[in-house]
Order: sequence, then C-alpha cells, then structure tokens
Amino acid sequence: MSGGGEYPYPKYTWSPAGGWWAKTKNWQRKTGVALVVLAAAAAPLALFSSSNHIKFPAEEQRNADEEKTKIDDGRGGTTGK
Repeated sequence: MSGGGEYPYPKYTWSPAGGWWAKTKNWQRKTGVALVVLAAAAAPLALFSSSNHIKFPAEEQRNADEEKTKIDDGRGGTTGK
C-alpha cells in the first residue's frame, strides 16, 4: 500500500535520530526515563514561577472589570457582556 518495503540502505551511515527505520532496543524504557527527567526538571521551574508571579495593576483592574460585567443568565451561570 505504501509502495514497497524497506529498501537497501548503507549500514555505515550514522544519525542521531537513528537512521533509516530505527528499531532501537528498549525504546519504551528510554522514553519513560526521558519523560521522568523532563518532569523533574520542569516541576521546580513551575513552582518557582508560580511562587514569584507578580500581578501588575492593569491586570488586577482588568480582572475586576470582568467581574463587574458578568450578568446572571437565569440558569445558574453567568455570561459576559
């Protein structure tokens, strides 16, 4: 359906992505380890960012204006302008 199988390719070619039709061993374990390392690196960054967030006066004013303009729609929810 896709025009044939795997065609012959040079065995001496090296690629950081694995080359043609890469079938690496333990790819699932390696992917899991990479995701854990990524999460371990991103979590402290996210915690630092959230603890040091600064709200500027314009942002606070905009949020207050949005709260004032909410209208009761009669169904228990609210709608904007």
